[in-house]
Amino acid sequence: MKPAFLFCLIPVAMLASTHLTAQPDIRIKAGGVYSSWRGDGLMILQRFDDLTGSDLFSQQGLASWYAGVSATWPLGDHLSIEPGLQYSRTGASLGGDLALKVLELAGAGLEVRAVSQRVEMPLLLKAELVEGLHLVAGPQLNYAFDSQLRLQGSILGIRLLNRQLDIGNLVEPVSVAALGGLQYQFANGVQIQGMYEYGLSRIARNNAANIYQNSIRVGLGIPVGRKG
Repeated sequence: MKPAFLFCLIPVAMLASTHLTAQPDIRIKAGGVYSSWRGDGLMILQRFDDLTGSDLFSQQGLASWYAGVSATWPLGDHLSIEPGLQYSRTGASLGGDLALKVLELAGAGLEVRAVSQRVEMPLLLKAELVEGLHLVAGPQLNYAFDSQLRLQGSILGIRLLNRQLDIGNLVEPVSVAALGGLQYQFANGVQIQGMYEYGLSRIARNNAANIYQNSIRVGLGIPVGRKG
């Protein structure tokens, strides 16, 4: 975890050493998130006694959304810094056939979604490549304040199970990720961006499993009060 936090300190030090006298560009941001786990996420299922056959599961992605606010300060003609604060829902889904003890049925189709609600604090450096187009990269500090495992089981299209389990004791609340991507800003200040999140620290508490959070994000930034 220490190297990941040291990675976060680089842009923080740049921000602290820069005289930010200009008025920042404030934007409301929102978009879609497609998140997945990197590593052995199936180990989460082994913590529950009423699930068997978890070796037949496959890790899949989870589609969700994010929303928040950001502020952009110029550091030069073609360089700027952009801290933000946002809410997101990330995690992964696991699908497959298994024996479900609670239903006493074999071959039940079960979808398992692990969903964490997070507060995210990205701190991005932006370099303008050509007019309006920016290369964006930096660290992101995450705080997961709620984590749930949602199970939905069905046979022949009939839903037989809809259950939610708290897995907050299995998930590390604080994690660090690296972000990178492209951002385009129109003349009116509206932004579109595509970002990739690469988890740097494990999200399983006490290193119980080798699981990292990754995600792809596409969204908009709407200026508030003034043009960018």
